[in-house]
Amino acid sequence: MTKTKKLTIKTKNNLANIIEKVNGITQIGNERYFNRKGWQALTQYYGYRIRTEKTERLPNGYIAGVIIYDKKGRVIGETEGICLRNESNWHNKPDFYLRSITEGRARSKAFRMVKALLEQC
Repeated sequence: MTKTKKLTIKTKNNLANIIEKVNGITQIGNERYFNRKGWQALTQYYGYRIRTEKTERLPNGYIAGVIIYDKKGRVIGETEGICLRNESNWHNKPDFYLRSITEGRARSKAFRMVKALLEQC
């Protein structure tokens, strides 16, 4: 086994231990998913930062945009999330619920983008 491969395995094991320690996995049925704590642990481990840049009210909901920064402060990605009142879970909820869900969706999407970037390395 090469030195690089050993380091990669060690890094993955360290990260898995951290995510387990912060209770960063949620099980739904037979599937396991990162939850908010897991995504945060992943991005912090690698020095990435995700910032909500804007949240705008739409006629029927909200849209939010986030930016992903690397450890040197460079922009490495941007994404948006949206939540509309015509979605079955959100048609009767107060505005602050929709705004929060919209920002959460954008951040979750950004976390998934970071994970995809890391998997390419």
